[in-house]
Amino acid sequence: MNYLSHFFIDQKLGNHYFNTALLLPDLARLIVHDFSKPFNDFSTDEKELYCGCLAHYAADRKFHDSNFFKLHFELINQKINASNFGNEVNRKFFLAHILFEMLLDRIIVKHQIEVSENFYSSLNKIDCNTLKAFVMRYSNAEADGFINSFNQFRKVQYLFRYANDTEFVYSISRVMRNVTKVELDWSNKFILLRLINEIENELFSNVQEVLLNLKSLFK
Repeated sequence: MNYLSHFFIDQKLGNHYFNTALLLPDLARLIVHDFSKPFNDFSTDEKELYCGCLAHYAADRKFHDSNFFKLHFELINQKINASNFGNEVNRKFFLAHILFEMLLDRIIVKHQIEVSENFYSSLNKIDCNTLKAFVMRYSNAEADGFINSFNQFRKVQYLFRYANDTEFVYSISRVMRNVTKVELDWSNKFILLRLINEIENELFSNVQEVLLNLKSLFK
């Protein structure tokens, strides 16, 4: 799942370190492979960060094993393969995967704005020194770059831009570029936008039902 979906599913009111850690395995993936190992000398806030990371892993496993994910992934994958993308657009199965997950975040941004507001509010209430100390337990790399990226992430609040078609296509294109090293040109971005609108109209027309189905996976 993507950032907002993790928060939507597992957020704890007022527990800002736990809430931040719901996205930490993704945010810190360049310097930390895994946060599963416990330490006996965790501070109270570090313990919440640790529990949030475990919740992230558990939610991802349950989500990707669900029929909800498998069905929507297959439908989106079929639509992508039937679309007239250029030959330079490879790893279409990966595009189908991230598109579905990012579309869920887009639904939340567009239709439950308070979730996004609470998401960033929670991130802004943690002490970065505590976060850095926790991350350094699991990484041999310097964490200053990660902390700078985290501060930029919570300052810019770019997930709000998912509501805008052009910005959303750009976000997907950026993820694809980072993984495949290929930049989507304007024609492929146009095809992608048309595909997004088609998927939303056909698969996500009942927004509340989609979000209820997502929530029901974790009861």
